[in-house]
Amino acid sequence: MTKLYILTLFLIFSFSSSSQTFRIYTAKANGNWSNAATWNSVVRTDNVQKNKYIIPASFTVVTAANYDYTTLGDVEVVVAGTLRLVVNTIFALTSNSTIDIFPDGEIQSVGASAIFIANSLKYISFGARTLSGPAYTDITIPGFANFTTLTSQMISFAGVLKDNVVSLTWTAGGESDYRRFEIEFSSNGSDWKSIGSVDASTIPTPQKQYNFSSRYTGSRSYYRLKQWSVTGGYLFSQTVLVDDGAAKLKVYAADRKINIQVDGQNGNAMVVKLLDLNGFVLQSRTVDPSVTRVSIDVSSFKTGTYIVHVTDQKKLQTVQRVMIF
Repeated sequence: MTKLYILTLFLIFSFSSSSQTFRIYTAKANGNWSNAATWNSVVRTDNVQKNKYIIPASFTVVTAANYDYTTLGDVEVVVAGTLRLVVNTIFALTSNSTIDIFPDGEIQSVGASAIFIANSLKYISFGARTLSGPAYTDITIPGFANFTTLTSQMISFAGVLKDNVVSLTWTAGGESDYRRFEIEFSSNGSDWKSIGSVDASTIPTPQKQYNFSSRYTGSRSYYRLKQWSVTGGYLFSQTVLVDDGAAKLKVYAADRKINIQVDGQNGNAMVVKLLDLNGFVLQSRTVDPSVTRVSIDVSSFKTGTYIVHVTDQKKLQTVQRVMIF
């Protein structure tokens, strides 16, 4: 009992989000949540004001029935592996917490257990039960929202740099399915933070254009959209890179051809891919840096919508839907 009390105090002081230094805890082995040796810890650098707990794929973290999880403060829990709730576990988190179950992740119960965010019941089990991802919950969502049924309505997304301001524009259809677009920024393409949001139109239309402006940081700037549905699920858009040294692309269809025009000096070989809406690559080619125009013959393709993906894996990247008539 004395050892458990000392361990609990240690975890409270180690994991509490009341400190101004927030951390990312990643499971480094199978183990118990309440065991500090289960987690690898690094300082969080994306300015999100809460701790984050990640269970990677192939790892299982087991809860403790007598642990008070509210002492963690507001947290993000990401389950790519397995979170196993032992009998009588009350996995209760504070109001600004989130739980994100990745596609191959799962929460397992072996007996009576429950998950709460504040006073909102998100999950309950009276015996063996498995909740598989992808699924997500926060204080606003009843239970867990399974967002596999969401379909991306993003038609185009682009960023333009002018006078030290990045102007982001995107066109989306079926906005009645969406609640808002959250704009996220990254300086390295992997660590993201939210910089604003735009409410989605409540009027169903074939397509609608949205805009958002952000001051340019003077370095490579990555942007993406987190598209929140009215049911609480979400999807990420493609990533857009804005760089004052990057070339600009124009993609359009004409005369049964898809044309890609490069404006400016790119300096890198480009990879151009044409995909269908299921993500199957129909054509792929590598283009020499000196080429400023690419035409793809689609005369044998059926009428419909296709996806063009262009990247040089350095400065240049765009993804755009194109309609072939």
